[in-house]
Amino acid sequence: MLVQKSKLFTGCLIALIGFANSSFSIDRWDPDDDTAAGTMNELVPTLTIQTNGTHSLDASDTEDWFKLSLSGGTTYLFEATGLSDTEGYLYSDTNGTLVASNADDGEEGVNFLIIYTPPSAGDYYYLKVEEWLNGDADYVLNFKIALDAWDSGDDTGGGALFRPTDEFAHTEGPHSLTTTDTNDWYRFTLASGNTYRFESTGAWNTYGRLFSDASGTSEVVNDDQGGDADNFRVDYTPLVTDDYYLEVVQTNNPVEYANYDFSYKLIEDEWDSGDDAGSGATVLSPIDDALRLHGPHALSDTDTYDWYKVHLTAGQTYRFESAGDSDTEAYLFANSAGTVTNAYNDDFQPIEVSSNFQIIYTPNSTGNNYLRVTHSTEGNDAIYQLMYGIENELDGDDDGMPDAWEIQYFGSTNELPSANWDSDQFVNLDEYIAGTDPTNPASFFA
Repeated sequence: MLVQKSKLFTGCLIALIGFANSSFSIDRWDPDDDTAAGTMNELVPTLTIQTNGTHSLDASDTEDWFKLSLSGGTTYLFEATGLSDTEGYLYSDTNGTLVASNADDGEEGVNFLIIYTPPSAGDYYYLKVEEWLNGDADYVLNFKIALDAWDSGDDTGGGALFRPTDEFAHTEGPHSLTTTDTNDWYRFTLASGNTYRFESTGAWNTYGRLFSDASGTSEVVNDDQGGDADNFRVDYTPLVTDDYYLEVVQTNNPVEYANYDFSYKLIEDEWDSGDDAGSGATVLSPIDDALRLHGPHALSDTDTYDWYKVHLTAGQTYRFESAGDSDTEAYLFANSAGTVTNAYNDDFQPIEVSSNFQIIYTPNSTGNNYLRVTHSTEGNDAIYQLMYGIENELDGDDDGMPDAWEIQYFGSTNELPSANWDSDQFVNLDEYIAGTDPTNPASFFA
């Protein structure tokens, strides 16, 4: 069978696909895609998985053809999804030079899944896929570049990029694993006494192992299916503050392909469970003109309150607020039992740009006060930093950003708190709270 090469695409894949198990009507691509010489679908794989279909086959329409533009040295994945029993054969030419084949490693254990890296661009590849009885079928073609945005640097512990463990819950992906890219590595600095959670989500079976060294010889904890479905969930409380390395692999046998999202966050902090009641409140450092940070802290359904004890002077104005993307609220009490309320706040103004609390308070008498922080929906998970200091900064337009700070960076007080002057991932109000430069995208709270 001869096929004329396209002048517009180099390194193209032509896929022949056949399926069976039930009767379906001819699809909208027929009859043009019935032969390699016909009008074929031209598909371009990217890092995000794409689909094409639904396609149908029957006794009068036994072949579907697809053309994909490929680059030499890049790894690609092609898979059929559905209930039909499919087999795939990949050829490097029309003379039958077989370079890869697969029958049952895909979805439902009956579909084909082929992962292949062309040695060079410039030639067509032919993927012939057959339903093993040459019967009727209904299917979707899935295709993508098999490597993810972090490859191949994350293939070893020594190449793992650093991830922050702060007042935010982090999710990233999609990440991919294949027969030639079997490991993804992540690096974190974990603080002793804090409890952290690392987990995967997705339809594939993944396995996580946490090490105290980049070479992967000193394992401290592992998990296979503690998360949702076949995903891992690793919870760990380090005894020593240090760098730790998480390795993720896929556990199908034989090793094939996995596509997953990765999440990590603080779930219990070093002050728990002592700070769960006013009688065990964490004592805050004496307050002066400097804005102080304390944390990060975590709240959950089993750890609903964080208590702080702070000494305040009569006539002095103080500010307490939270930073992070969790919805927190706070009460300031005159006693550790929490029966006499001095101040309360949930979402400080302007509400539309923040779900953090901010309490501004001037006591009438000198003595200890007790700050209680919780999620606004008590029992929900929250991660936050506590910030506190003396409130001595005028905010005439009441936008949460002191006038002097706005004039310093913007030249006026007209800049909105919800605007993003330097076009990074933080709005102006977030930059003020974090103490970073709102005009410099390289300045951020890490």
